[in-house]
Amino acid sequence: MHDFGFFISIMLAGGLAYFVAGLLDARRRLLRRDFVDSRPVMNDGEFRLGVSAISPVDVAFCRAFRLAVGRALGVSADRLDPRHRLLADLRVFGFDSMELAATLERAFDVRVKVMDVMRSGTLRRLALVIHERLAEVSEHEPPLHRDPVPKMRAPDEAADLDAPKAEGTSPSA
Repeated sequence: MHDFGFFISIMLAGGLAYFVAGLLDARRRLLRRDFVDSRPVMNDGEFRLGVSAISPVDVAFCRAFRLAVGRALGVSADRLDPRHRLLADLRVFGFDSMELAATLERAFDVRVKVMDVMRSGTLRRLALVIHERLAEVSEHEPPLHRDPVPKMRAPDEAADLDAPKAEGTSPSA
């Protein structure tokens, strides 16, 4: 009988922890949405200048990056600023960082780790990390949904499979 009571108390404690975590997650998402909605709308050219003050970044890349981040975090992509801090301003941690990394992987077809998201600090640094990975395609880390670079060359001449073989020739000749 004591085992059953212990099991019930563990179930209640787990349910309470799950409920409180859900409430805190909803509050964090509400605070994030309020923060982003309080910012002015920024066009793609201004966002690109904020990201690529030193190294050039394409406007199309910046637009795709903003849309992917906005979709992953559930906020308006037009109000995102490259100076927004991921942990402090946008409150990205835990499951949100995993969701952001997965969304960026699908959007850019390049490996994005959760540690890259957490180490970057700002949207500007995260965009530069992804842009550098897109520029450096290697055999060690090929794009996710494409075949890696082949290691062997294709044959110079097409093999003629329909032509009959002569009886006196050997394959090595």
